[in-house]
Amino acid sequence: MSNLSPQFKRGTIALFSLIILIISGSIPHYNYLYRPSFQPQPQAFSIWGLIYLSLFAMSIKLFFENKLSITNKSLYLLSASLLLGSGWGFTVLTYPILSSIFLSLAAIFAIMCIFYLRPNLTSFNGWIMSFGPSLLAGWLSLASGLGFSLAANSIGLNIPDLILLPFGLLAAIVSAYSGAPGVPMALLWAAFYSKNTLVTNIIYIISILSLFIGFKKGIASSK
Repeated sequence: MSNLSPQFKRGTIALFSLIILIISGSIPHYNYLYRPSFQPQPQAFSIWGLIYLSLFAMSIKLFFENKLSITNKSLYLLSASLLLGSGWGFTVLTYPILSSIFLSLAAIFAIMCIFYLRPNLTSFNGWIMSFGPSLLAGWLSLASGLGFSLAANSIGLNIPDLILLPFGLLAAIVSAYSGAPGVPMALLWAAFYSKNTLVTNIIYIISILSLFIGFKKGIASSK
């Protein structure tokens, strides 16, 4: 193992974690899961195709990069998020409360990963290394609220859509700070496919603000 290059180790960590997440995501029978009233339309979940593709592109790039464009800290946090997210897929049908914990932790680690990113959005490398992780963080920040609602329903409780805001707001703030644009894009995508409510309007506003500030920060990082 010591003879392996750092690039190979980093690429393997990212790719292995992604593969485990993809496998776990194919396990649940989603038609059997509880759907809260504030869950986005089914079309919204097609974003996972873009998340998988962008993370796969990032993973492959890691095998060939000489200069560290994503720190080991961010990479390990991303890997932890992907593996915790896979825990949701393995447990959601039988242990909804445990699956909610996995999903919330996955969101937290993804947001922490974004916190340490400093992408240069004037370069292709800056986009490929930040878009997948930040898109994941944005989507998981809202998905964790859905997971919490599913867990609450399993014990006879109903949770309002306000549950979407804590992690959603946190992810948007961190994205604006780091300059990673995928978070507000994921939030806008989810809001577009959701019912028009006060919460979705708040998500629209914070997403647009985060997108504007994050783009400005990401472009300024090249100077």
